Amino acid sequence: MTDSSAPPAAPAPPAGPAPAAPGGPARPEPPRLAWVAAALAAYLAVLGGVVWGVWAALRGAADRQVLWSLPYPDGTGPDDRVSYGSWLTGQAVVRGQPDGVVAYDLETGRRLWGVPVPGPAVEVCALSPTAEQGVGAVAYGERCDQVMAVDVAGGRKLWSTRLHTAGDGPSTRVFVVAGTVIAQDTTGVRGLALDGAPRWRAAYPKGCAGRGASADPARVVVLIDCGRSGSALAFDPRSGRLAWRAALPVHPEAVLAAAPVIVQGDDALVVLDDTGRVRSRIPREYEGNELDLKLADQRRHKVLVHGDTLLAVTEAVESGGSNNAVVAYDLRTGSRRWASEGAPEEVFALVSADDQGVRAVIVGGHGERARLVRFSLDDGTRTDLDRFTRNVAGAPAQAMLYEQDGRFLIVPYQDTGHGRAIIVLGRRAGG
Repeated sequence: MTDSSAPPAAPAPPAGPAPAAPGGPARPEPPRLAWVAAALAAYLAVLGGVVWGVWAALRGAADRQVLWSLPYPDGTGPDDRVSYGSWLTGQAVVRGQPDGVVAYDLETGRRLWGVPVPGPAVEVCALSPTAEQGVGAVAYGERCDQVMAVDVAGGRKLWSTRLHTAGDGPSTRVFVVAGTVIAQDTTGVRGLALDGAPRWRAAYPKGCAGRGASADPARVVVLIDCGRSGSALAFDPRSGRLAWRAALPVHPEAVLAAAPVIVQGDDALVVLDDTGRVRSRIPREYEGNELDLKLADQRRHKVLVHGDTLLAVTEAVESGGSNNAVVAYDLRTGSRRWASEGAPEEVFALVSADDQGVRAVIVGGHGERARLVRFSLDDGTRTDLDRFTRNVAGAPAQAMLYEQDGRFLIVPYQDTGHGRAIIVLGRRAGG
C-alpha cells in the first residue's frame, strides 16, 4: 500500500529586530525639549507595543497552520488519489484509498497501520460512514461484491464475505450500526454480526431494484424502484424485521438520513415519520439555484440534520441565479427557516451542527483564505470563527471535515490541485 506521511518541517523562528538604519550619530536635542521628546518616545513605544500585541494576538487567534499533511505518492494519477471515506478514532484518522485503508497518528501524521485489499486488480469502492465498537466495514472487489470488517484499533482484517450481485445496480453501501454490519448490494440488503456471522437478509421484491440506503441504530432504510413507483423500506438493524414499507410520491434517488428518514427524489426531498408516513416535502430549487445533492448521501459536507432542522448547501445551475448559500428547512413543515448567501464565487462545506449552530467552511471569494464560520440555527446569522493558512487552498470544498481536540482535519475526496490526501490544521505551541 502506498503512502507518504512525513510531516512538514517546523517553521523557522521569527526574525529578530531589524538593524538600525545607517547614518552618523544623532544630533543632541535642545535641553528645553528633551523631556518632551523623551515622553513622546515612551508613549509611542508603549502604544506600538500594544498595537503589535493586539495584532499578534488577533493573527494567532485567526490563522490555523498546517500541523502535518500527507502528500499523494509521486507518479499517481487522479484515479489513484480518490478517497472512498474515512474514520476518526481517538488517536488516528483512517483513510480509505483504492488499495485499502491506512491509519495515521493524529498528533504526528506517522503511519500506524494499513489493511490492503487482496490483489492488484481489486479496489475499494465504499467505506462505512463510521466505525462502531472498533469495527469499520469496507466494500471492495472488481464488481464491488465483497465486504471486509477491519479492527480500527489493531489495524487488521477481521473477516470478509462475498455479496450477491446481478447486472447493473447502485454501488454497494456498507454501514456499522447497532452492533451489526449492514451491506446493500444489487439484489438486497443483509445484516451480519461484528464477528461476521450472518444475521438476516432481505431480497428486493420481484421487478424492483435498489436505489440507495442509509442506517442508524434505530433503523435501516432501503429505497426500491419498481418501475412506475418507488418505495422506502425500514428494517430493524439487528433482526432484519420489516418495520414498514411506504410508497413514495417522488422517484427515489438516495436516502440522505435514516433518523429522521429523508429521501432524495427527482424534484423534492421527502421527509417520513417513524411509521413511514409523509411528514413534509422540501423543494430542491432555491432562488434559481438548487440544493447541492450530487452524491449527498455519501458526502456529509453537503447535508446535515440537527433535531427538526435540515441544513444544506446550494449550487448555481444557471447564470443569473443567487450566490451559493447555506439554507435551513423545518423538517416538520418543509418550510425554509432561513438562507445565508455568500459572496460571488464562495462555496460552502458543512462540518457539524449542534444547539449552538452549524459550523461550515467557506472557500473562495476574491482571494480570501478558507475560513471557519458558524451559522445560528435560529436565523442564520453568521459568525466568523477562524481562518486557515493559504496552503489549504480549496481543499475543504470537497472533503470530509472533522474537528477534534483543537485540530481541524481535511480528508479530500479527490485531488483538486492541493496535492494532499490529508491535512491537519491547528496552532503550534507558543503560536
